[in-house]
Order: sequence, then C-alpha cells, then structure tokens
Amino acid sequence: MSFSEAATGKLKFDPHEQLIVRQIDETEAELDRIRAALADADLVIPGSTGQETANKLLDEARKHRLLLLSLIKALNIPADDAGSALTPIQQAERRRASEMGRAAAERRWGTRG
Repeated sequence: MSFSEAATGKLKFDPHEQLIVRQIDETEAELDRIRAALADADLVIPGSTGQETANKLLDEARKHRLLLLSLIKALNIPADDAGSALTPIQQAERRRASEMGRAAAERRWGTRG
C-alpha cells in the first residue's frame, strides 16, 4: 500500500503537499524496485581492482530511505492524540526494515526451520 493510499480519507493535503505525497509514492516505488534487485544480488561484489566492496544498490536504498524520511518530515503530519501511534508511512518503513533484515539474514545464513 502506498503512502497516498494509506493517507486517503485520514489526512487532507494542500496542493503543494500533494506534490510531496506524489514524490513519496514515487520514492517508495523506486525503493521497492531497488529491494527487488537486491533480493537476487550479492551484497558484496568485486570492486574495480578486484577488492570486495558493498553493492552500490545498498547505498541507493539508504539514500531513498533518507529521502523518504525527509519528504515525510516536510509534510509535518501531527501524531495522534495519544502522541505515540505511528503514521502509516512509519509503520510501512518499520515493516520494510524488518523484511529487509529478514531477507539479508536468509541470504547470509540461509533459511532455517
């Protein structure tokens, strides 16, 4: 579920905020494609001189997560009355982080069960 789908009916955005919401959706979609590419890729790859180096997609994923955080902060969405509930995008990011961690562990150690 995209940010705009999760926020529909719950939040109202001004026109300039709608542009940010579209950027959030696009960034999420790009991050999903990066994650899909990383799922089948090695995390450590040979560098230009044969040295081991991190896959460049890892850095791109990190940059996209930082961009998402920046865009979300730009919307300045207030917390609910309790002040402790997560916004839909925060919930999605926590799920994604957990999924990425699980996928990385499975690639590193294989599935156990």
